Amino acid sequence: MKDAKPTWIENRKLAVLVLVFAIIISIFGIGTAKVGSIGRKVQTQFSSVLSGELTARIAAAEGIVAASEAVAGDTAAYKEADAAVQAIKAAKGAKAQYEANVILNNKVETLYQNVHLINGEPAMGSGLQMQYSEFSSRNNRLDRAKGDYNTVAFAAQKKLRGFPANMLAALVGAKAEPFGA
Repeated sequence: MKDAKPTWIENRKLAVLVLVFAIIISIFGIGTAKVGSIGRKVQTQFSSVLSGELTARIAAAEGIVAASEAVAGDTAAYKEADAAVQAIKAAKGAKAQYEANVILNNKVETLYQNVHLINGEPAMGSGLQMQYSEFSSRNNRLDRAKGDYNTVAFAAQKKLRGFPANMLAALVGAKAEPFGA
């Protein structure tokens, strides 16, 4: 009987190793699920509050760019506004989309004002004026909605700052970027 190897329960080193392994698996398993849930909550809030408004704003900007090209031609302001539309479409994440939206606003505003100088003030109800009204309205709605989104994003950032949440967030790709400041 003396030559029998001890079972893992009797082997103290092995028991400690199994316990440490179980703790690590528990932390990563439960932690990544929790961190992933926080990231999904932020994404859901973005989708329900801001995404639709951004999509409608981009569509209005595309309409303004297309109508302006027909009126004013292929001007520098047209090219810059068109590039801004493409940039916001390519932007990933709330922070990048916010920054692209600020640029889009400036470029489309400049383009719209230039068309006024070329063609005079468009009549109320004209296609260009209606597109611009929609574009401006969507920006106002974004400004109001970003507060709700940012409340969720800032709360998530606070939860994701500490250890091991910050490490787990990096592993699962959970982000909580504010939409503007």
